[in-house]
Amino acid sequence: MTQPSKSGRRCFYSLLVITVSFLPVFTLQEQEGRLFKPLAFTKTYSMAAAALLSITLAPVLMGWFIRGKIPKEGKNPINRFLIWLYKPVVDLAIRYRWLVLVCGAVLVAWVFFPWNSLVARLLPPGRAQEMAFAVGKIFPYQNIGSEFMPPLYEGDLLYMPTTFPGISPTKARELIQVTDRIIKSFPEVETVFGKAGRAETATDPAPMDMIETTIRLKPEADWPAVDIKDDDGKTIAHRRRTPDELVTAMNSAVQIPGLNNAWTMPIKTRIDMLSTGIKTPVGIKIAGPDLAVLERIGTEVEAVVRQVPGTASAFANASRADGSWNLKLIATPSRVTA
Repeated sequence: MTQPSKSGRRCFYSLLVITVSFLPVFTLQEQEGRLFKPLAFTKTYSMAAAALLSITLAPVLMGWFIRGKIPKEGKNPINRFLIWLYKPVVDLAIRYRWLVLVCGAVLVAWVFFPWNSLVARLLPPGRAQEMAFAVGKIFPYQNIGSEFMPPLYEGDLLYMPTTFPGISPTKARELIQVTDRIIKSFPEVETVFGKAGRAETATDPAPMDMIETTIRLKPEADWPAVDIKDDDGKTIAHRRRTPDELVTAMNSAVQIPGLNNAWTMPIKTRIDMLSTGIKTPVGIKIAGPDLAVLERIGTEVEAVVRQVPGTASAFANASRADGSWNLKLIATPSRVTA
């Protein structure tokens, strides 16, 4: 039982290392946390159970079932190859142990070095400070708290414009027909389906001024080559559009007064709305008890955000709350119970 006990302890510590390596995943928040925490929990529980079995049940089973003459480790060609790979590295690390420890300490210091805070404290605002902040991107600690999940291209688009509250169903239907006709004119588009208001479900309480148009695109191999133009209207290339260029072209084509465009993707929009309640990637929430003050602040914020470089559209939705139509029902208790 000596050898099974030794191998059980080795398996225990190796599995324990794997379990501890998943601890940083539990620090993820928001969308990343919801996506990766179930994997981390499942992996951690399975590794913890395997580590426990490696020092309790595994040695007993090895003693029962592993019998007879066991070949030496060196006779296995795979083992010889693996030993040939890692043994020089281990020998070098043991020989220069202090250098390895110093390199590890330097690596930890590099990861957690607060470069940006020192730059903001020591350098005055200006060109030098901007260049120093650019250098700070190489320090991982500076990126903690930022979003690292790139958007996944889904192959389809979702057009979600917003208009003013109080729009009639007739006007909403007209807007859908006009926008669908413009979007369908692009050769990259397969089908277009628009919807205004809520669907026949209690989980989609969308107002009439919220339009959703699902755009199914053709496979990119079937996209035709078109003239690619710059901001001045000059042709710079003749090739297929990229998805971003297609969205830019559609946004330029669909310019209707009173309609604020928002282009995203179907699955991404649902995740964003479930996480934040906002249908666009970036939004500003303003809370308060006074609707008049909210309307004033929302309009001011909308005007400022429109001037930010890279902003495609901005719309203060809640600030137009006074222009919406509301139906107030007063129930008579005696008739309700009857």
